[in-house]
Amino acid sequence: HLGARLALPALLVFSIAFGICFDFVSRQVSRWTIALKLMLIAMFATGSFAATDPTYSSLNVHLQRYQWIERELESLSENRNILIIGSGAVHWNVLGYNSIPFERALIGAENIALQQRLGTYDDIYVIQYGSIIDTGKEYLDTLNQGYDLGPAFQLESVIETSIFPFQKTIISRLQAIKIGEIRREGGPKNYRKKYQTEQRFDTEVPPHQLEAWIKYLP
Repeated sequence: HLGARLALPALLVFSIAFGICFDFVSRQVSRWTIALKLMLIAMFATGSFAATDPTYSSLNVHLQRYQWIERELESLSENRNILIIGSGAVHWNVLGYNSIPFERALIGAENIALQQRLGTYDDIYVIQYGSIIDTGKEYLDTLNQGYDLGPAFQLESVIETSIFPFQKTIISRLQAIKIGEIRREGGPKNYRKKYQTEQRFDTEVPPHQLEAWIKYLP
């Protein structure tokens, strides 16, 4: 369970502190010794269960999104010989995937295109976050800032979902990279400046948009 794994460092420190305190209390001779021992045991047991409670995972929409992506990636590649372009590169690397952030993908577009031609990876997938913006007259389906690779990266949408209101998670397969398009923009650095901006993580949704999103669901 991911929640349990994330809690392990804190539980280790907690366990060491518990051992030291318990040893100290055990050396004391007083009528409060038994009560203190019982209190320490109760605190340790309660804290351990609370830190690994699945409720934390069930209420964490960002964790739910990562878990959904993990399930989809597992179904797309059993041996994990794929390259992931997206945010959270460290997370995917820990899970055994090859992953680079958008910035490196844009700067190293020619290298990625070369690896694709050589067949280094079975597939290259791009994970993007998008938003559905209510303008009052219509709904605009757009990518979040920092997740647009521009027209040089030819993508084929594989699957998408909406974990929370007006936010989308999209997994696409990289079909090809038009290096000529990047060169016409003056090279990778200029191309990156044009299509990459600071990433944003907007999660607050006004009530009227929440109602509209519910109606939007299939």
